[in-house]
Amino acid sequence: MRCRDPQELVDPTGGIGHIHKNIIRMISERSFPDDPIRLIRAIRIAVQTGFKIEPSTTIAIRKHVAKLGQVSTERVRDEFMRCLASENPFAAVSLLSHLNMMRYILPDWNANSRDKALTTFRALQQLISIVFTSKTKDAACEYTLGLFASTVGQFRIELQRHLSETVSDKSNRRKRYQLMYLAILLRSLSMSSKPQKFVDLLKLSKSECKMVSEMMPTENLPEELSVAKDSLNRRQNLVQNDRISPTKARAIHQYFRKYSTVAIEMGLLTLAEIVSEYGPQIPHSLWERKLTAMFVLLDGYYDRYEDLIRPASIVDGNDLITELGYKPGHKIGIILEQITEAQAAGEIYDRDSALKMARRLYTSFDT
Repeated sequence: MRCRDPQELVDPTGGIGHIHKNIIRMISERSFPDDPIRLIRAIRIAVQTGFKIEPSTTIAIRKHVAKLGQVSTERVRDEFMRCLASENPFAAVSLLSHLNMMRYILPDWNANSRDKALTTFRALQQLISIVFTSKTKDAACEYTLGLFASTVGQFRIELQRHLSETVSDKSNRRKRYQLMYLAILLRSLSMSSKPQKFVDLLKLSKSECKMVSEMMPTENLPEELSVAKDSLNRRQNLVQNDRISPTKARAIHQYFRKYSTVAIEMGLLTLAEIVSEYGPQIPHSLWERKLTAMFVLLDGYYDRYEDLIRPASIVDGNDLITELGYKPGHKIGIILEQITEAQAAGEIYDRDSALKMARRLYTSFDT
């Protein structure tokens, strides 16, 4: 704008006209050669705005796509992660794949794995969209997504908070849901789950590498939690009669102990894999069982955490060493895990019963 006449816009490239026409256009033939990261940025902006990339710009993107190999891994990572943070990351990844850019972002990306990767990615986006917006534009899976919204959606506020958490230090604003998108893409590729692979791949931080690695295995939801004997309506103000069966309590505790900080993500990824596999034809009984298991896990984590996930310690390692005369070592840790699990299942309540269980477990190690 001119200072003397701020109402008059200086627009040498005709940008205003392109904005009114919802068009994205390069301003020079040197745009992409001068900074190839603009190749990915053009896709991100198109998806964020809903604008179309005009034909000559698309031709130029195809012409210069190989120049992405000259861009630092960190810049590629940052621009790609911004794509994953958009409202429609599936559209971004699809366009990046269509324009042959994904192989410069994830080197193992190829035609054989592309379709599976995109299908599972799209399924995850559908579920995450419901968590964050309570709506979905996809009417083809109305039953599938509607039931997800009515069960898992009862924990929407907590899930929004959890998935929006940043993973690494203050300078890194990448969030859990972005790493979920990355993990489900890598699951479909011939990727090693070793953390060093991700360091080399996108220069992720150590904490991000660890989290993505933990989300790589494909796991099912516990079958013990799949039978709905009680209502699937959330009750946050629990009373004594609301205790669940020891079998379910133990399964919940074991699941969160196994997956620790990514247990919730693993559950959502499992559901996305099922939606991807069956699509609109998913058997109702199967989907209901899986959503029941997910509901019970979320209920355990958000409404029964102190009872099921991390009960207050009744005894510790020092107690077993000083009172029972046991030697320090890995056996002590195993015994304490078993005691905590029994607490979660409601099988022990006090110090005496915990020490009695410890004696029995310690003796069993020697038989």
